[in-house]
Amino acid sequence: MTGHLAHRWSTPIKYLLNKRMHRKGRESEFVILNQSRPCDPERSSKEVAQKVFTPEDVWHGGFFELSIEIGDRCDDRINAAVQTLWENPKLAGCYLDRNTDPDIQKPVRPPLVTDEDWCHTYGIADFNGRDIRLACGSCVVREFNGPDWLDFYFPMGAIGRLFSVGGFPFIDRNESVPWLPRVESWLAELGLWLATRIPIQMGLIGFECSGSTDLATLTQENGIPAERWNGYILPTRGAFEYVPSNAYKT
Repeated sequence: MTGHLAHRWSTPIKYLLNKRMHRKGRESEFVILNQSRPCDPERSSKEVAQKVFTPEDVWHGGFFELSIEIGDRCDDRINAAVQTLWENPKLAGCYLDRNTDPDIQKPVRPPLVTDEDWCHTYGIADFNGRDIRLACGSCVVREFNGPDWLDFYFPMGAIGRLFSVGGFPFIDRNESVPWLPRVESWLAELGLWLATRIPIQMGLIGFECSGSTDLATLTQENGIPAERWNGYILPTRGAFEYVPSNAYKT
């Protein structure tokens, strides 16, 4: 889980781990981003907006994600969830080629989900309404003996173009991550928006948090932990509420 990664290292890693990760079909490479930059300065909107998909390291570093538990396997339901996601007004896309900038490829409707195709799509997120555009993506996870999940994510490399993310998640337990609440709350807003438009079970928000728990497990364990490395979107009294993470120093 995210918490294990956060305090496994006594000091931030200062080198490339040279480790290929193949997770949910997303290939990434853990790279320490902006290690020498001061903590949490926003870059200028002009700098961030020039290119979206093709700057070096944009798709590296792992993924900070919103993972939505949709429910039992159902083709119609998961396809409707993917289509609805990309209708959000803060997202532009989707695109099928992450190696070509969006300005020179045509947006398409999300392809249909199949057992062989996890519906990898890419897009642009309007992060804060100031023309700052971040690369983002989505994919579907279909468990063999469990629920369907819809994942939406920011690559850490994209977040690192806006904030100084250092070696996250390989950081000292006492190291501050002031950017995290802003990114987490942005994803929470997206998750709550989805919850008003499609049936969902719950949501998780964090570093590659998909599969770390589900609603059935949380029910059996009498709720979420007091120390939270992930944020949660949970059903309550006929609606959904966001419960932020609290274990990181922000």
